Amino acid sequence: MAKLKKFTAFIDGLFPSEIAYVKSHNDYRDGELLEILTVAEARVCSENAQRDFDDKIDPRKYSKLQNSIKHKLAKVDVDTYYEWISRSNYLINTDAIPPQEQTRIIREIEMFEPGWYHMGSFYRLVEKFDEYLVRRYREKDVKSVRDFLNQHREIYLHNLQTTEKINSITDKIVFGEKSADLESDLQWLLDIFYDASLSKKNRYSALVSFMMYHIDRKKIDRVIEPMEVLEKAIFSGEFYSPRILSNFYANKLLLLNYQKRYEEAAFCGRQSIKHFTEDFLYYLNNYSSVLVHLNRCETAIANMNESMHVFKSTRSKGRRVIFMANYCRCLNRLGQFKRSVRMADRFLDEIGKQIMQHHWNYFFRIFFFALLQANETERMMKIERKYKLVEQERKSGLLPYLSILMLGASYREVRLSQKEFDNQLSSLKTEFSTQIKPELQELISEMVRIG
Repeated sequence: MAKLKKFTAFIDGLFPSEIAYVKSHNDYRDGELLEILTVAEARVCSENAQRDFDDKIDPRKYSKLQNSIKHKLAKVDVDTYYEWISRSNYLINTDAIPPQEQTRIIREIEMFEPGWYHMGSFYRLVEKFDEYLVRRYREKDVKSVRDFLNQHREIYLHNLQTTEKINSITDKIVFGEKSADLESDLQWLLDIFYDASLSKKNRYSALVSFMMYHIDRKKIDRVIEPMEVLEKAIFSGEFYSPRILSNFYANKLLLLNYQKRYEEAAFCGRQSIKHFTEDFLYYLNNYSSVLVHLNRCETAIANMNESMHVFKSTRSKGRRVIFMANYCRCLNRLGQFKRSVRMADRFLDEIGKQIMQHHWNYFFRIFFFALLQANETERMMKIERKYKLVEQERKSGLLPYLSILMLGASYREVRLSQKEFDNQLSSLKTEFSTQIKPELQELISEMVRIG
């Protein structure tokens, strides 16, 4: 039934926290609506749920439930609220704001709480509304508006200063600036997240910056507790928008991945790509890496095929390199070495020497493995000479993936004797014995097989 296909697609696009929020604000009394909601929860919240919706239930009930879910979520969606603020600003600035929107601004003033996500944006909207009202001699409304502005000016200015400091600390984190105050700055970010008197936007931004620092440096212990606090808040309907949920699940994937909880990480990865944002390709790349680790390469390739248009249009070369490397890595796992070589070759022709600025070691070790398996060792030699890859790998202090692969290529090209091959491979194994990762161990085993 076409109607159920649309409804099923709608439900499968929801996040677990969205279903949880709808269930906790459930005002349905119809048993069939509750049955549909139960199946929806099973589909969204379980990785391998196979439950289907009952096509014997009146299709109008599916439409009713879908509209109800959309309405409930829109009421707490902070991005939807910001869209209203932006539209109202435009209407005020063009002298076109209708009476019903003016009434809503007054009503929002009456319900206002300083902890609102877009507290600062709403405050600035009210300042604009004040100018609008003054020019129209609306004395009674002006008084209400100015009472609001005076009452909340101090917390507004405090939020403004807080935003500036969060941005300043984030600059230090992103650009690696050395600072004697960095530890106290990080603690300050965490304190901001826990400060319920501030806007949720500032609190969330502070936590994201805090997580950026610790996850990037694999210091995950300090991130676990605040992430749990945030998750509880999200499941209760706070900090809600599909954009924020995508970001949350993407960060949780990184956390779980470092903890080697790969199944849970894969579940979070699937959530992170449900909503399209500017960071979609970054989220997909991380999800694909987890799927490769779990040997679910068919699923990873299916996701990447669906997102090929995003890969082609993105301006981030770093994300494009990771995407292509992941794609070819999956093809290698599936034994499709010639196809992997063709794709990597075309991509390298397109990006050229810029590759050396973006995850080059990861890309080339995937590419070279495919070339080696496809017996295109002469091509390996040519590329290695062009980019001086082994030299660059050593200078960068990276694990010797390319060195080992080129060792295999040299042996295949009969440039090394069996004894020289065995000695050099043994030397590389000894040099990096304390850093052997499963992938590197697999590569060494493959070289032993070749030898």
